[in-house]
Amino acid sequence: KKATEVGYKLDRQVLALALTSMELSDSEQLMLRVTAHLPETFYYPWSFDYRGRMYPRGGIMNPQGTDLMKAIHRYAEAKPLGQHGHFAICMALADKLGFKGPKKEAMEQVLESDLPAVANGRDGYVAAGLACELLEIRKWVADGNNIEAFMSDVIVHQDATCSAHQIAALITGHRETAEATNCTAVSPKQKRNDVYQQVADMITESGTCLGEMTEKHGR
Repeated sequence: KKATEVGYKLDRQVLALALTSMELSDSEQLMLRVTAHLPETFYYPWSFDYRGRMYPRGGIMNPQGTDLMKAIHRYAEAKPLGQHGHFAICMALADKLGFKGPKKEAMEQVLESDLPAVANGRDGYVAAGLACELLEIRKWVADGNNIEAFMSDVIVHQDATCSAHQIAALITGHRETAEATNCTAVSPKQKRNDVYQQVADMITESGTCLGEMTEKHGR
């Protein structure tokens, strides 16, 4: 779908959690007041910059904004989890909780964590929304349902800090860059690649002054 055709709705659980907080900024308090006037489904106009990146134009409301602003948005149209949906939600929460290492281990850490505490806002609003969804999935499965049939509208945010390299790899078909920036399929036991660390290692091994600085101070 085009970005302008993607509808959003509010995450009522996260919204209720935010309304009990005493630590919201002035802009977040204003944003919460705005939500009272939104329809059940709402849309954003989008614009592009010279790099091709997309930005929603919603004023105080922005699904790419702060932790709270990201967390209160859900897709208006739910989709079944399918084969990879549960894994994707776990990986998103793993990033929020700081679980690193192989994806399989990170997923196990997420599922073994105190999800009710996370859902109560212990680790931020996005983490709370993801934890709520995982708890709903857990209940769905416990009731004897197929996990792949669970209908989810949660938004999984992926941090692509090396997105320019990823886009270049896709345009040129350069496999090595695609692998270095995690654009290719990997096994659950494989660690996520870190292209910045690869560059830092190359510089460290260069025998130059910059290499000595990198070795001493890190990337």
